[in-house]
Amino acid sequence: MKVNSISWKILNPKLYKDCKESEEYIKNFKADNVFTSGSMEELFTDTFTYNGNKPNKILVKNKLTGEPVELNVEYNIKPMLMQTGINDKKIEEIFILDNDGNELGYKYFFVQNGQMYPGYMTAKETNYIGLGTRLDQLQIERALELGLECINRIALPKAIIYHVSRGFLPKDDYTNIKVKNHRDFVKLSPEYIYPKESNITTDSFVPILKRGEENIFLDIAWSKLITVYNACKKIITSQRINRIQDDVVTSYLHLSLSGDELNYWKSLIEGKRILPNIIKNIF
Repeated sequence: MKVNSISWKILNPKLYKDCKESEEYIKNFKADNVFTSGSMEELFTDTFTYNGNKPNKILVKNKLTGEPVELNVEYNIKPMLMQTGINDKKIEEIFILDNDGNELGYKYFFVQNGQMYPGYMTAKETNYIGLGTRLDQLQIERALELGLECINRIALPKAIIYHVSRGFLPKDDYTNIKVKNHRDFVKLSPEYIYPKESNITTDSFVPILKRGEENIFLDIAWSKLITVYNACKKIITSQRINRIQDDVVTSYLHLSLSGDELNYWKSLIEGKRILPNIIKNIF
């Protein structure tokens, strides 16, 4: 059973203070790390909006010159045969290609009965800024086309900084485990957030607590995200790199884009949609 929270039946007064501090921590974390990329917002200006008459075109930014670069998109929709033989589940693939047909970025996700399910995304290290953002934009526009208000994502730990910067945050989903006191919480927390063999160190660990009607919860989802985020920041700073190559040793993170964060994307996309100019190849 997936564990997302730990609760106390016996309330420790100190934990009430911890809950308030956790609320403030999340608020500051969002302000410091969500939608703080200037390059992302720049991609939704007129300068980087494709206004030509050719289908399947997008614009990204040349890292060296700062100028817009025209790239190509290939969008495929294919049936996925299930074990039952029912093929109503579709895999939707998006490729970003240069003018020579070389793949620069790739994303896939699944659509079934009007619902979207997580897949995979990758973007090569190039002299272009915006490959991941354009892949995300196309998926988000597709979700809005389907009338969806929540987009789920399973994120690799090493990519958590990118996903958070694009508004993907933990889902509200709790399962309770009873512990007796604050000491048990300190003892159990790392076990549920990262394994003992992890390369995450305890100085990255931040417990996030939330208060319910009768219990106080250790929010596993938020605690894990912030802990992994801190670990990745530490690696980037200590190694003086821009992108983590080896993964942080812990399980994937289940995130979603919804509410205020999805509304922010809607405001960026308004008048700048690219999906209507993309031909979907249906197989």
